[in-house]
Amino acid sequence: GSKGFSRENCEVKVFDLRAGLKELCVVPCADQTIEALSIVAPDRCFIAGKDGYIRTLSLPDVKILHERGPAATAYTAFGVTMRPSGGLVALAALAGPSGPSLELLAWPDGNMDGEPAIWAATVDATE
Repeated sequence: GSKGFSRENCEVKVFDLRAGLKELCVVPCADQTIEALSIVAPDRCFIAGKDGYIRTLSLPDVKILHERGPAATAYTAFGVTMRPSGGLVALAALAGPSGPSLELLAWPDGNMDGEPAIWAATVDATE
């Protein structure tokens, strides 16, 4: 992922390590800085960005499969792991004018091309 303030500057780039970092694909995927990129399968990754979206991407030919958002504030961090029973669970951090917040999200299978279940989320104390 990369930093920027427009879709043209916020790209996901795929490189071939075996070919001396040969660039395979460059695709603009976000409207503001990509803060986190997590590869979760050989053909899938997530990005989370300041534009308030979590996106599921296909690899190595980058294509947006699903967008979750926009959130009311910017995503600043995103971590994901496989569940022992299958599927994925992720912890996403957001930051906005009223402070930080967290979301605990779950995808029932490895497809990741649909809406996650929200297992838990912090509540804005100002609401």
